[in-house]
Amino acid sequence: MNRSFIVLLVAAVPAVAFCQRGTRHGGGPVQADIHPLIQRLMDQKQKVRFSGVRVVQHIERGVRRLMTESVVRDGVRIRTEVLHDSEVKGQISVEDDHKRLVWSPATNEIREMPARESEAMFRLARIFAKGESKSEVKETDGGSIAGFPTRQLEVDNSKGGVVSRAWIDPAHNVLLKLQTFDPRGDLVGSIEFTSVQFNPTINASTFRIDKPGARLVTPYDDLKRLSAEMGFKPMQLPRGWTLLSVRKLEPKGVKVLMQLYGNQRSRVSFFMIQGPVNADRLKRIEGRNVNSYVWENNGMRFALLGDPSEQDLRQLASHITE
Repeated sequence: MNRSFIVLLVAAVPAVAFCQRGTRHGGGPVQADIHPLIQRLMDQKQKVRFSGVRVVQHIERGVRRLMTESVVRDGVRIRTEVLHDSEVKGQISVEDDHKRLVWSPATNEIREMPARESEAMFRLARIFAKGESKSEVKETDGGSIAGFPTRQLEVDNSKGGVVSRAWIDPAHNVLLKLQTFDPRGDLVGSIEFTSVQFNPTINASTFRIDKPGARLVTPYDDLKRLSAEMGFKPMQLPRGWTLLSVRKLEPKGVKVLMQLYGNQRSRVSFFMIQGPVNADRLKRIEGRNVNSYVWENNGMRFALLGDPSEQDLRQLASHITE
């Protein structure tokens, strides 16, 4: 399980799926039959209105982390606030169908990034789609979650192990609980609502972040800052690709700047490297099976990893600019 998938998907929507390692990124049509309950979640998402509290659990290398969040949703507008049980207590995020803003109380910064719900719903559909696994999606009575009756969906891998379980309130078209497992069958993440109120009164100001003195920061600001710190030129992918995040890596003294880009169909990671390149290691960082293209220029090494073919990645590399 790639931890970045969990972070992205939990942040994106109030009820979403975690994605197992190897599941493809990106939008586009799901190449399989979507389960009717999941289809209704997608069709009705603009009509859903509720407030509630959920517990998010993430388990990595045997360490269990819990986070409790309040959630308010009015159609495509979503607000979450971390209540406790987390080092990011007090963090607030708001999202609509255009962008997502996240305020950090530790830095008093508001980070702007692309909206994420559509991709999260796409991944949810892929996980519980017929044809995505070698077993059928099982549907049973899920019992009561947060006081509401649910239907449980379960999908297994080719060896019969559970990949994911979802509990859906079919009356309100909301996912109230989800669990996801690694290939060994160990639980690696979950979301569960402990309380939900449907159709509450919601003030429009709920979806604004008004923090005196807060500074707006975009991924492009991060690219400029980190490039300067590392002595790199702030190179980036061409128009048509949106920069989602930037991070600095220093494995065994090698300087690596990793940029993650997305468009409507796929995602691509762009690595700038000062030192030797190990494509297999980069793929492990990426956390999924992807294509790659590696090249050198003026003593620097570069790599593109993503869903596009190697030929398309090679062409993309020729359009990278400062």
